[in-house]
Amino acid sequence: MRIAFALVTAVLVSVAPRAARAQRLDVSGGGTVTIGDPVTLVLHAALPAGATVESPPHPRDSLPSSVRLIGVDTIRRAGDGALLYRARVAFYETGSLTSPAFALTYRMPGREALDSVVSGALLVTVMATLPDTAIAMRDIRPFAALGGQESTRWWVAVIAALIAGAIAAIVIRARRRTPARLAVPAESVRPLSAYEAARAHLDAVRRAGWLDGDVERHYEEIAETLRRYLEHAHAVPAVRRTTSELLRTLPDALRAEGMDVELGAMLGEADLVKFARLRPAARPALAFLERATALLDRLHAASASSAPPSPSSVHREHDAIR
Repeated sequence: MRIAFALVTAVLVSVAPRAARAQRLDVSGGGTVTIGDPVTLVLHAALPAGATVESPPHPRDSLPSSVRLIGVDTIRRAGDGALLYRARVAFYETGSLTSPAFALTYRMPGREALDSVVSGALLVTVMATLPDTAIAMRDIRPFAALGGQESTRWWVAVIAALIAGAIAAIVIRARRRTPARLAVPAESVRPLSAYEAARAHLDAVRRAGWLDGDVERHYEEIAETLRRYLEHAHAVPAVRRTTSELLRTLPDALRAEGMDVELGAMLGEADLVKFARLRPAARPALAFLERATALLDRLHAASASSAPPSPSSVHREHDAIR
């Protein structure tokens, strides 16, 4: 009896470590980042022999509004047969935060039901990016999705108003002409280019008078104008990307003379007003508009001097503005 008990105990002891190591999902990384910048988490997945991964690791629970999952990539298979994944997460709230827990779903041979393994969470310290001259910082408002439809309506309304004004000016001038000149056909009104539409929108921001009571709207509209110009005129996916992601996709023609550095600084300043609730005075806010206008002119001049646009690109640009 003692011999049988000893054999059973030896089998259980030898099997227990294997079962403990049969499945696990370890996470490493974290550290200290600034608000809005992505942090990289490395997931080390060890599964039982013969297991088949059904889907890459994904957050086990729904993410809060202040956390954004940028993507999950498969890095490689480790030497011990485990899988390595890389997850990139961005935080839009300052303080000591925890990363989301990830779950990996897999299937064992001969089983219909799926199994899963869950990782732990890491501590991530998110720092604010306020300049040293800032006096105080209030709590950041919850992250809110951009109003794509409302921005599109505003963009279309500005273009329609400009076209209507141009048509009205042509009609008034035609009525003042002599009968001999009335016989000359009027020039057709062409659609605005991306640069012209962006210029008109910045002029509309100047006349809106948001510096007195809504300086956040002032900065947000200027930053959105620069992003939409890059997307429509240069095919840069700038509207829904973070500032760091946008700068990495700029063409070489727009990086000359430090334009990429200036663009990053301006978009970062607008992010401080939007997310960190920094409230500049009227004079620096107006100077921000002047800098944005000058940068828009430089971006347009650089793209025009680098290479002439093809007819197909011009056609796509006009379609995007319409």
